Amino acid sequence: MRKILLLAAMMLVMAGCSGHPPSAAAFMSMKENGASIVVGATARVGDNHEEGRVGDYHHGEGYWNFDFSMLGRFVDLLITGIAFENYTPRGIFGAHSRYVGFQGWGGVSIHAVDYENNPVFGGMMLMEEYPVNEYLRVGLSEYVSRNAYSMKDLSDFLPAACSGFYGEIGAGVYMTFRNLSLEFRYGRELENPNNRFYFTLNYQFQIIRIREKKEK
Repeated sequence: MRKILLLAAMMLVMAGCSGHPPSAAAFMSMKENGASIVVGATARVGDNHEEGRVGDYHHGEGYWNFDFSMLGRFVDLLITGIAFENYTPRGIFGAHSRYVGFQGWGGVSIHAVDYENNPVFGGMMLMEEYPVNEYLRVGLSEYVSRNAYSMKDLSDFLPAACSGFYGEIGAGVYMTFRNLSLEFRYGRELENPNNRFYFTLNYQFQIIRIREKKEK
């Protein structure tokens, strides 16, 4: 119970909309049917939307975020779950074999400042993985996404809304050793000549294993 309260407190401290592509390594690490919890963080550098104030609003993309996801794998291929980037939730779905995977994700801002702006964010990602040995794996990823960042009415005490959006296309590389993964990703904005560089560190806990029944 204390761990849950501590996690909730951390998410409240870092509250603010943040919607970027999820981890390829975490998705491809679902090797057994069952459920996993993934915790980690992402740092971003490059042409981020810098924090600032415009009139009565405060906006900013942020240079890092806390990642928390719950993933489940069923019928040996299908994977679904929910992931939180800071406090912002998004659904994840897809499938993968030993060497190739596909995942899609999406979320909706339930508290939009600009109601004329489409509040949906999400994307699609293709992944290729190459096992080096029993414990070490390396992989590649390519994606297209609609990312989100926060814009908050200064008179509003609610968490910042996802009201800033931009399209992005990018690619990445990752390395996984046992349950620990390190990931690098490069993204290019579709509407503007802006570049972003992502560095993600994750650790995955397998909490439920569904073992196949042995044939008699």
